[in-house]
Amino acid sequence: MSFASKPGEPSAPDAVRRAFGALLMLLGAMMTLLCGLCSLLFLYIGLSERSDALTTVDGFTSVVGVIAMFGGPPVLVGLALFFWGRRLRRGKATA
Repeated sequence: MSFASKPGEPSAPDAVRRAFGALLMLLGAMMTLLCGLCSLLFLYIGLSERSDALTTVDGFTSVVGVIAMFGGPPVLVGLALFFWGRRLRRGKATA
């Protein structure tokens, strides 16, 4: 079995790499979007008028700290997956 293709068409391994890159981009974007929206929702709830987070500095920093601790790593992992998939889709730079 040969992976030879017509000129201008991507080879089979190249097409698989690009498809995997697209999948990683999709998963990374979904993960970043959902975790970011969840973090914003918790920030809104934490800073609502019924909360004491606006009255004290300790309340505000505890709300933001908890959100950063639990929401930050998944957002960063999602961004890493997105940019890794983008790099795979673009392929090697040709000079």
